Amino acid sequence: MILSPLVLIFVSEYFRFVFPAIGANLKLLSAILMLSYALIKHKFDNNLVFLSLLLVPVFAVHFFLAFNYKAAAEELFRYILPIIVLFFGYSIRDRFGLLFRFLVVLLIVNYLAQIINYILWFNGVNQWFYVYTETGRVNIPMVAGVLRATGIMGFFSTFGFLNLIMYFLISFFYKGKYKRTLVLLSIIFLFLSISFKGIATFLFLLILFSRHRVRIFIGAVLLFIGTLFVFPKQIAFLAENAKVRIEAYVLEGNSARSESYRAMLSETHLFIGEGIGSFGGPSSTKYESPFYKEIEFDWHGLPNLPTTDTYYPHLFVEIGLLGGILYLFIFFVPLLRLRTVSKLNLKAIIVIYLALFIDALVTFSLNNLVYLSLSLVCVYPLIYLSNGKS
Repeated sequence: MILSPLVLIFVSEYFRFVFPAIGANLKLLSAILMLSYALIKHKFDNNLVFLSLLLVPVFAVHFFLAFNYKAAAEELFRYILPIIVLFFGYSIRDRFGLLFRFLVVLLIVNYLAQIINYILWFNGVNQWFYVYTETGRVNIPMVAGVLRATGIMGFFSTFGFLNLIMYFLISFFYKGKYKRTLVLLSIIFLFLSISFKGIATFLFLLILFSRHRVRIFIGAVLLFIGTLFVFPKQIAFLAENAKVRIEAYVLEGNSARSESYRAMLSETHLFIGEGIGSFGGPSSTKYESPFYKEIEFDWHGLPNLPTTDTYYPHLFVEIGLLGGILYLFIFFVPLLRLRTVSKLNLKAIIVIYLALFIDALVTFSLNNLVYLSLSLVCVYPLIYLSNGKS
């Protein structure tokens, strides 16, 4: 019962590419199972219940402000996903060991799947996670002629996030004899995902928390030098790609992501937002929100993007500044239960929050069930593990 919703979530990622409707239904079912388990256990964090009730009028007002109720309903479901995950996390707060073992197995399965992915790619076989356009064109997730690692996730970003989180959890809590191997593999496959934001976040967290940061840094430099000699063209391409991204997203702001932050600064209101489903998220583009035309949003030559790939502008524009702050605060409700938390467990909790919230700068991780099931679900179990209750 504990693992079934988590298994369904990761199975749904396969169907998201092959049969999208089935993938969406599996995610809905997994969320229902999470909530059902919490109700069956009939133990709730009173602070979480209180904050959730405070959000009801915020959601209700902004639901009826929506330009399209179908768009609002779909986006509202995404808004409540982290709340459901937190209720589920509290209901399994005494089962960190089981949750951690599941994540380790999931990691190993992803590594085996990625090896198969590389073999099939090398032999020119089309794979399930390739994106096919209406014209029959196949879009393969490659950079500099190298296939980005996706495992069974189907998407390099979530695969990179899995390795990022598991590097620290394995470093902190794994007691088996293959610990060094798993730690090393998590670093290798994170870099093979070629997820620039994941790698940057990893290096930042490494500086903050790793006891072996110097050795790892030296090893990374040596690995980079060795790779540079073996694959000089690919490394040069990656460096140029990273430079272009920094210029587009940070220095010059010539991207839909940067445009969304400009929209957030100019269109966020203190009390009342534009309505759920109006901006930034997949519902806003699916149902053609008129808000984009109203503010003359510049997609910078990419009008078919499904989202702006930035969470915070989406949140604050849709439900206002105060509503957005209240919503973000609910993520930190578990921290109200911190008592005598060990230093190690507190580091793991901080890693989870930093990784999740940094990623949300350029993704929808805070409303993505896969990201949440790799991170936020662990917070309550880590707190109760620290308190000697797990």
